[in-house]
Amino acid sequence: MDSSTKTTPLPPGLAILETGVTLDEKNADELMNQVRDLTANGLEYLIFDCTHLEYITSFGLTVFLRTRKILRQKHEDTEEQSTNEIHRVRLATVTPHVLDVLRTARLLEILPIFEDLNAAINHHQ
Repeated sequence: MDSSTKTTPLPPGLAILETGVTLDEKNADELMNQVRDLTANGLEYLIFDCTHLEYITSFGLTVFLRTRKILRQKHEDTEEQSTNEIHRVRLATVTPHVLDVLRTARLLEILPIFEDLNAAINHHQ
């Protein structure tokens, strides 16, 4: 995250992970390991900062879905809660191309998209 960008302070249990420029088979495991580390340390909600994300494959989409599943199971959310109320995984500052990929994969109903980090953070409060 660019240190010059002012964001709302993070509530406990909420973290932000930057996706980088690409999210594919070369780096999906590394990002998933970061998610697991955060989860082991009390993560409840995660915002993926997609500001620089230009290219995503099915490996990247799987990272988003696996993170959602891990957090839902950890906190025993029902499918209805995680779809309609809780949104434990959020995507912020998604580029138009990545938005098209998410739309094509029909993930917009379960992965909420926010215009910027502040909007994603404030959705939590």
